[in-house]
Amino acid sequence: MKVVTEKEASPFRQVRFEVVPRLDRNEDYVEPIICNTMDADVVIVHLVSQKAVLERLGIPSEKIHVIAHGTLLSNSDKKISRARLKLPEEGRIMLMFGFVKPYKCVHVGLEVLKEVKARKSAGECMAEAGA
Repeated sequence: MKVVTEKEASPFRQVRFEVVPRLDRNEDYVEPIICNTMDADVVIVHLVSQKAVLERLGIPSEKIHVIAHGTLLSNSDKKISRARLKLPEEGRIMLMFGFVKPYKCVHVGLEVLKEVKARKSAGECMAEAGA
């Protein structure tokens, strides 16, 4: 089985499958998506909206499967959640989701954090990035 991903992904090969980084977010990658999905037996996306886009591009609906991406959300109490994550009980938290990759513009988030901290008392904000 071949898994086609963004160029940022790490190539990986095992007996039954291979990860092939091909799609570049900095380029128009609609054509590579179409080329790599037309002949696919199965296409996995993370959002219903992504499925709709692929359907509009001519990928047969029965090939496309939506599998949610990320972690499960919970309605846990704020105090319990912060304690479990070893975060301060009070204060604001700036959260950036996902892997730390160049296209995520983490530097912009850090600049914003610097501006926010300049307006607030020390310790009121903190940045937490994903994996």
